[in-house]
Amino acid sequence: MYFFSSENDSYQRAINSYDDITNGENVRSDPFLLGKNFIDVSSREIDSDFGSNFSSYFKDIELNKWHGPYKSAFGHHIIFVSQFDEGYYPEISTVLQRVEVDYVLNQKDIQLENYLNEIRSKYKIYINPDLKI
Repeated sequence: MYFFSSENDSYQRAINSYDDITNGENVRSDPFLLGKNFIDVSSREIDSDFGSNFSSYFKDIELNKWHGPYKSAFGHHIIFVSQFDEGYYPEISTVLQRVEVDYVLNQKDIQLENYLNEIRSKYKIYINPDLKI
């Protein structure tokens, strides 16, 4: 991804850079604080980082090709998408099974902590400042 800050005529610079990319030339873009590569990122995360509906640009996009410029809350971007995976809704039985496992593990943690607190309450620890080890 290449980023062009909205403070510096981002749209025109992005168009010129897109032409440079397609002609095999180097591109000079602005630094982008969130980085250049976004791997295994959900649409929700993209919209959170770039502005609402930015991820809509990726629907039905041709893979392994440069696209843009696309406007975000920060300026314009030229993007290269190499892989796109559709999200899915898991079966409710799978979700319930995972919730049950998490609940059981949490209950075990609570019981262990209670047990350890009970044992600790039966002992008093004194530190002897004169003892040299």
